[in-house]
Amino acid sequence: MKVSWSRAMAMVAAAAALVIGSLFLVGSASAQPVTSGSFSLTSDPDDPIASGQSFSYDTTAGDQMEVDGAADHHSVDMEINGTDGNDWHLGLFVPEGEALVPGTYQDTTGEGAPGISIWRPSYFCWGLGSFTINKIEWGPYWYVRAFDATVDFHCWGEEPGLRATVHILNPPPPPVLKVGVTVARHGTVNTPDGSATVHGTVRCSKDAFVDITGTITQKRQGQRIQAEYSQEIACTRGTRTAWTATATPPAGTTFHKGSARTKTQASGFDSYYEYSIKANDATVISLTKKTS
Repeated sequence: MKVSWSRAMAMVAAAAALVIGSLFLVGSASAQPVTSGSFSLTSDPDDPIASGQSFSYDTTAGDQMEVDGAADHHSVDMEINGTDGNDWHLGLFVPEGEALVPGTYQDTTGEGAPGISIWRPSYFCWGLGSFTINKIEWGPYWYVRAFDATVDFHCWGEEPGLRATVHILNPPPPPVLKVGVTVARHGTVNTPDGSATVHGTVRCSKDAFVDITGTITQKRQGQRIQAEYSQEIACTRGTRTAWTATATPPAGTTFHKGSARTKTQASGFDSYYEYSIKANDATVISLTKKTS
């Protein structure tokens, strides 16, 4: 039996498929389990990937699906783990800086974008084709709320191909972390080192650790004094959490009572979306000497 060029390449590229998988959903920290979804595929008899077979998967039948979107919405990657022992991977993408929206996309060169990647372990090829997005709803960052698409794919140089259909519906996305920070308009100068202590509050929309960093700057008799401060705060959702931080000036300088400027940043990490959220504050404060 004569083996076609692309079929031979499909077998040779099995190892490459494992590498490509690392570029898509496999091992992705933001992989999102699909609550309700289906994936079906039909193929022509000489198609190197599916070999003329048909496959059908549905979360209601116990098949598992995960989806991962790019933060700028230029790609959607899926992993299907079937109860039949087959694992499928599907990736659809457009150039970075663009977003996937409803419409038909043509992959006519096999290079660049738009592009299609569809494979299963030991069955992979580079190829051409088209995909149509009938519906796509994005949540924050990489969250995919809904996705309906069809794919027509042919290994490079092959007329036989495969056709796939995917439907995804997930719950509304969890809210993103929001952080706010304020600095009180008065602080203290500490003796004998001349350090300055400032305080304020931080608030967040859900529980998170928040890093407070900032600088105090004061001008006195033509001299500019500046020092940094930092503090980590366990912020509780829906409450204003107090924070206090001290800035120690460079050796040979001291802060004095009087006005000073602060620049403060609060940085919290959203553990669900895996993104840092920042808030900034710039305040003129009045420093007074600390009394015992």
